[in-house]
Amino acid sequence: RLTVDIHQAARQGGFFICMNTDRYLGIQYVDRGRTETEADCWQLYRLIMRNERGIDLPSYDDRYATANDGISVDALIASELRYWQPVSEPQLYDLLIFRVAGNESHCGMALDASEFIHIFKGCNVAIESRHNRRWRNRGAGIYRYVHPA
Repeated sequence: RLTVDIHQAARQGGFFICMNTDRYLGIQYVDRGRTETEADCWQLYRLIMRNERGIDLPSYDDRYATANDGISVDALIASELRYWQPVSEPQLYDLLIFRVAGNESHCGMALDASEFIHIFKGCNVAIESRHNRRWRNRGAGIYRYVHPA
């Protein structure tokens, strides 16, 4: 049985795509973490894309020294958006970019039109509404992955 607190679903192409988020909730935040148990926000996104969709995204671990370097992370995101199609309404697996400390330097994965899963220093993996007080004014973009040719 699918329940909202365990599974998130998005209607796409006449059928439901479901994802069990439980397997990701125990991951610990580690700056530039690149394992199944320790991750930063990009690694969590990569991990889910690999596990759920079979898509291996680059780690970019050589492109920024620390996740706290918002300027470098912001520049990295801007340089890689050619592989992503901007969309107005998120669906499951879409990349959400957020402004933190003035930089577009945090990402999460859409679970549906309002909720997303992400990892952040001090909170580990969390599922939140992008419309809540913390995130509603920080949204900087919604993107869908487009496979490179």
